[in-house]
Amino acid sequence: MPIQVIFVLLIGVVFIYFGYLIFTGKAPTLLDFFLKQGVSYSDKLSSRFFGTIIIIIGIIILVLPYILGIENMNI
Repeated sequence: MPIQVIFVLLIGVVFIYFGYLIFTGKAPTLLDFFLKQGVSYSDKLSSRFFGTIIIIIGIIILVLPYILGIENMNI
C-alpha cells in the first residue's frame, strides 16, 4: 500500500474523530473551527447535524482511494 493511501486514510480517520467529538458535544469550539462563520452553535441539534455531516465526509474520504483505485494515486 503506497504511503499516499495511508495519509488519505489517516485524514479520513481524523475527520471521523472530529465529527464524533462534535456529535457528542465534547468539543463545541471545534464546530466553530469547521464553520468559520464567527457564530457559535451550542445547541444539541446543530452539533449532532454538523457532527453527522463531518463523519459522513470522513467515511467518503476513507472509501475514496478504493473507488478511484489505489494504483491511480499520483500525489
